[in-house]
Order: sequence, then C-alpha cells, then structure tokens
Amino acid sequence: MTRDRLVCLVSGAAGQIGSATVRRLGEQGHTVYAAMRDPYGRNAPARERLEDCCRILELDVTRMESVQAGIDRVIRETGQLNVLVNNAALVEFGPVELVKPERAGEILDVNVVGPLRMLQAAAPIFRVQRSGLIVQMSSVSGRLVTPLAGIYAASKAALEAWSEAAWQELRHFGVGVVLVEPGDVDAESASAPAPAGPLGHYKPLWGQVFADRGRPTVRGGPSTWDVADAVCGLVEHRDPTVLRVQVGSDAEAAVATRAMLSDEEFREALWAMLDISW
Repeated sequence: MTRDRLVCLVSGAAGQIGSATVRRLGEQGHTVYAAMRDPYGRNAPARERLEDCCRILELDVTRMESVQAGIDRVIRETGQLNVLVNNAALVEFGPVELVKPERAGEILDVNVVGPLRMLQAAAPIFRVQRSGLIVQMSSVSGRLVTPLAGIYAASKAALEAWSEAAWQELRHFGVGVVLVEPGDVDAESASAPAPAGPLGHYKPLWGQVFADRGRPTVRGGPSTWDVADAVCGLVEHRDPTVLRVQVGSDAEAAVATRAMLSDEEFREALWAMLDISW
C-alpha cells in the first residue's frame, strides 16, 4: 500500500478533521470519497468546499442500510476499497450526573457503533482483497479523562477496546487497524461550547474548564492539518504492528505521564495543568 493510487473513504467529512483528511488524501493522488450526512442540506457548505478534490458520498453511520449503500457505491464505481477512515463522531461536554441517558445512547451510537457498522461493511471486501487499512479516529480522551468529558471519553475508550480486538483479528487477512489519538486539537474555530443542559452545582467547574475556549487549553495540541497529515502518513507507510498513534506533543506527554502516576497523582497533575481549583 505504498505510493499506490488508493480508494479511500472518510466518514464525518463535513467536520474540520474530516475535511482536512479528505483534502490531504486527494492531494496525494488518491481517489477519495467524502462521506457525510445531508450533503445537500445542512452540510452543503462542506460539500461545496470539497467537491474539487473528492467524490461526495451521502452516508449516515447510524443506519446500516446507508452504510452498506455507501460501500456498495464505492465498489460499483471503482471496483475496490483500500482505506476506511472512521472519523464521524459527536462531541458533547457536561457533568456525568446530568447527561440524559437518551443522549448518551446517541453519542455511543455514532462514536462506537457507527465505526463498527462501517468496519462490518468494509471488512468482507478487505478480506477478499487480502489488504486494507482501517483508521479509527479516536482521541487521547480514550486513554485518560478530563472533567466534563465523561461520556465522550467513554465512547472513545469503547472504540479503543473493540479496535484493539479487530487489530488482532484482521491481521490474519492482511487488514490493518490503527487508532489515531489526537490531543487537544487547535481547531480553526474554538469557541466555548454550550452546555447540553442546566449545569446546576457544576456551573463553577464549567466556568473554570471552559473559561477561554471550547475545551481545556493545553500546550502542544495539534492542528486539524497535523491530524490529517498523520492519517496520510499511516496510509502511505502502513505498519501492521502499530495499533496506536498519538498526534500532538500534549497527547504524547499525557499518555506517558498517565502511565507513571497513580490515579490521584494524575488527577492532581491534570487539574494543576488546567488551572482548576474547584
């Protein structure tokens, strides 16, 4: 899979990381399908930005029939699929006590079961080809947790767990699985998020964590283009022995530090770094 013209499918292509990944893969000469929901409605601006470098694919990862139809179209038009980038995700912040169970279910459906649907549709093709790469867009939150990110972190931890199993299972068929774990991505628009509901007793904590931007500010966080470049590097130089790749010096440092400290020591270090006194 080195220096070939590959057929790549990127889910969640309307988002900043997805859009950057689509564009970078297109710049490398690959045939890229940018999968997104509602490309002629609410995601029309993203579609218009990407149409010059890819093929737009309407796809909803929460519906197996939509996933299968999308994969079928790729095979019908190109005869192959070489790379699947599972990037579609929901991000939502709030205290665990106040997260509505129904909303937690929606987040887990998109972030955990959605990539599973995509893998299950693509894996039979990869097995027949005896080659393929599945890139799972995870997060450093899948390895360590900050306050107010509990359900999102839970979704990424679950993704990490079943991806590790798939990494072990699919290698027999020549199929690679790799988790990309960005740190605090410095997105182009980083405004403070709106809480999912009333914060109650947690309002002071919210104010400290999200005082200046849409998530805790951490030095060394990657840009969306850094993440896209990391994905492209994995596509160009696949190593089936690699399961996890951190993107950003903040992610690398956080994972290394977490491994050395007790739970309480890490909590104290994390809260000091984020300047939380709550």
